[in-house]
Amino acid sequence: MWRIFIITSLVPFLAGGVLAHLFGTRVWSTSADLSESVASILSRLLTRLDRDDIKVSFSKVSPWLSCNDGSIYLPKTYLESKSSAHAARAMIQLGMYLLHEKHSSTVDWRLKAIKTGYILPVFVLLVVSFAFIVAKLPAIVVMASLAGSLGLSSILLWLSLAVEKEAAHLMVSRIEKLRLMRRLRDEESLVSSTLAAPWVSLIPGVLLKFIVRG
Repeated sequence: MWRIFIITSLVPFLAGGVLAHLFGTRVWSTSADLSESVASILSRLLTRLDRDDIKVSFSKVSPWLSCNDGSIYLPKTYLESKSSAHAARAMIQLGMYLLHEKHSSTVDWRLKAIKTGYILPVFVLLVVSFAFIVAKLPAIVVMASLAGSLGLSSILLWLSLAVEKEAAHLMVSRIEKLRLMRRLRDEESLVSSTLAAPWVSLIPGVLLKFIVRG
């Protein structure tokens, strides 16, 4: 029974991992770097959108997005980075922020799903590890608990994926309509990386930060 539960729980997690690789990380790994930095691109985009009210801060940040204080927080490494993957993640952050202004409850649901992917597996691991050592919890139960936490996190990410895909399409439309990038190659690289970003996020965040660096 426990083995069936483990296998069943891991199905959405493994399926998400496969799709994240095929349509996400593989696209990022093959996309060319951009000719300008993430900071420069975001500054020009916000100017053309006439959204000087949105502040961008490059600092040590929480792994999940907040849409409540008028600012977008990105890692320090993004400031001078010309990585199309970094630029794509910045675009998703901005897209989610803009969507939140009109569909706050839907975006908040997606953000909670992402946050669950960071917290739940770690919390379950700590609890079952303690129970395994102190209460001699069977190893199969420990494995089932971990599989269940990964499975639940993956299901939540699957169910809310459409929100992030909408944010990606919103930003792609802005990139193309405003002719944001000065070079066609840069535009193609940024567009493909931005569309790939939601697929990457099918991986629960606790594992994603080890798979996707920066």
